[in-house]
Amino acid sequence: MVEAAGGDAGTASAAPAAGAPRFVLRAAETRAELRTFADLTKEYYEWLGEDLCFQGIEQELAGLPGCYAPPGGGIILAFAPPPASGGGGGGGDSEPLGCVAVRPLGKHGGDKSDDSGSGSVGEGQGESGGGESGGAAAPPGPVAEMKRLWVRGAARGTGLGRALVLAAVAAARGAGYKSIVLDTLERLEAANKIYEGVGFRRRGAYYHNPLPNVVYWELDL
Repeated sequence: MVEAAGGDAGTASAAPAAGAPRFVLRAAETRAELRTFADLTKEYYEWLGEDLCFQGIEQELAGLPGCYAPPGGGIILAFAPPPASGGGGGGGDSEPLGCVAVRPLGKHGGDKSDDSGSGSVGEGQGESGGGESGGAAAPPGPVAEMKRLWVRGAARGTGLGRALVLAAVAAARGAGYKSIVLDTLERLEAANKIYEGVGFRRRGAYYHNPLPNVVYWELDL
């Protein structure tokens, strides 16, 4: 099962050197948490300003968890930490700060494609999107795909983008994948810096994306 970084499908906190944690990560499991993921994804698409109708995003969000369902997929949410007196591990009335998702390569939910996918982006950035498979070759072996990475404005600059990427990588590794891929846009500089910083390498297209200046990344697990 794909879980939040930290292991036990519970929560994982990211704390500064001293003081309270800045955010809490947890796997999305309840209907309310899936609705939160859908709301964050819609917010991201509005921010990105690209025409992604070819992805079939409305169908994907209407059918959650869909392609992100365990055991091969998962959704990770980030929340503001609860008050010190409140206990718990995020969620509930805590403010949602961001999200990321993992799915098997080739599982596309509402995407209008055969053997393609879309990736994600970076802190305060958005992903590009899926398209038709074209002639691009997918990576060999069990491959995961990272998608829907989004960090809200209030949480940018806190390290949350990197934490979500690392959580997705850890989740894919824990689920037994051999590598993880994604795509993003060249103009999303913060995203690309995060991917390079955690060890991703640029690779050729693993599917056809019709948007201009798409960058493809891959990380061996």
